Amino acid sequence: MADPFADQQTGQSQSDIISLAAGTTGVFVNSSPTSSTLATDVYGFLVKSGTVSGVLSEMFRFRYLDKNQNKAYEGSITVVGMDLNGDGKPDFMVGADSTGATPSLVYLKPGTGANTSPNTTTVSTYTTTATKTLTSGTTFSYTLPDDGMNYDSVASTAPSAHTNKIMTFAVSFANLQQAIRDMGTVNGTNWSSFVFDATTPISFLAYTSGQPNAFNQDLFGGNFTATASATWSSLGAFTDTVTPSGAKVPEAGTMVQVGVLLGTLLGVSLWRARSKPAGAADVPAAETV
Repeated sequence: MADPFADQQTGQSQSDIISLAAGTTGVFVNSSPTSSTLATDVYGFLVKSGTVSGVLSEMFRFRYLDKNQNKAYEGSITVVGMDLNGDGKPDFMVGADSTGATPSLVYLKPGTGANTSPNTTTVSTYTTTATKTLTSGTTFSYTLPDDGMNYDSVASTAPSAHTNKIMTFAVSFANLQQAIRDMGTVNGTNWSSFVFDATTPISFLAYTSGQPNAFNQDLFGGNFTATASATWSSLGAFTDTVTPSGAKVPEAGTMVQVGVLLGTLLGVSLWRARSKPAGAADVPAAETV
């Protein structure tokens, strides 16, 4: 999923998530005075599962256009929304509150509105027993790009003094499950017995915010803002549906076809040939395309 430069609503480049597709022109790489055409994708949002200090966890990584001055923290709240039942609405949000030197987790739930688009979605904090602790160096980091590259303004006449930064945070499966269950009923679904494991189908969206209950900085996936009335899905804000372990989940229509085709061996073989799921963990849920 591509995300443009300079679409951060308040103009703060340190909370502007960037993601570029191969073939994008006018990109200044590592402060070169000459712009380039990208040969490879530049990711803005990655998701994977793995163990952190021996605990099975979900890890999220973001690329920002710039650093937060000389501070060792990003300066915003970076939030991951999850559609947990495939209805195109964010059902649950978890984020890294990096507005201060000691980062913490924040758990949010959507309000009672439609929650189908940016301008119909509200979020609020709630009481949960899930931990809010993030430990620098293990479950939280704010560092220079892991690929050693900086990317700057598209279609400009000269590069700006921007230094890309990467933020990573991780939340255990157990804490995610507890936080989701503690929401109670959201979007008409009671989540009190929800199971979060390696097979849970999820579509992700992401945004940065200056405060927990607003979409007031960057909405990942395109140049749109909190006032957009189009649906989250039509805006391209949600990733494909994947599992935490990295496998792509077949679309609902495809799964219905499976039930119809199970009556004949030929039908099963044809479906498997078309729809063999992607393998392996460490597949980015929001890879640039």
